Amino acid sequence: MSDISRAKAILESAAGTIKSFRAPALRINDDTIKVLKETGFSTDSSTCPQRFDGPLTFGSTKKLKWLIASRKPFFLDSDESILEIPISAFIFPYIGTTMRISPGLTRLLGRSLYFEARQTGKPLVFLFHPNECLDPTDLIITTCRTKNPLKHLFADHIRQRLKLRRLGVAAIEVLDEIILNAKQQGFDFCTAIEYRKRRS
Repeated sequence: MSDISRAKAILESAAGTIKSFRAPALRINDDTIKVLKETGFSTDSSTCPQRFDGPLTFGSTKKLKWLIASRKPFFLDSDESILEIPISAFIFPYIGTTMRISPGLTRLLGRSLYFEARQTGKPLVFLFHPNECLDPTDLIITTCRTKNPLKHLFADHIRQRLKLRRLGVAAIEVLDEIILNAKQQGFDFCTAIEYRKRRS
């Protein structure tokens, strides 16, 4: 709890009140939910229903529950204090890494997710990190986070090579295309807090 409280306080000192949360590596459990409630968060976006990571991430077996998770927003707790707004996915996640690895796949994925959003009214959530706009340096070092050689190969070496593709200006150009396409499809944009207010 102390790490989340401290990080929240630092960010709020620069950016104002923060009510929305996304867990590092999208790992959230019952303890996380309890801490979010105690630290004043009201929305979370740390699940990615129907996404399958395979061996490319640590903890991928724990994420198998995503295959049966709700695709529409839902409350994480019985008193409805934390609204979960899932990241959009259909086997492949609708995120910056997928966008940079395969812009063509992301376009196809976007079309199916736009159709679903229109039919169900669920929000479309695209996950993108600001550091994807930065060009990588030549000093990138692959760390070994496991003693298992197969996990090290997939989750460290292969995953890192994929995540470093098309960073910087190339990423911004493809992101611009996704934003423009969403506007042309008639979607509007809002924050997680604004979306929660619309549901009320």
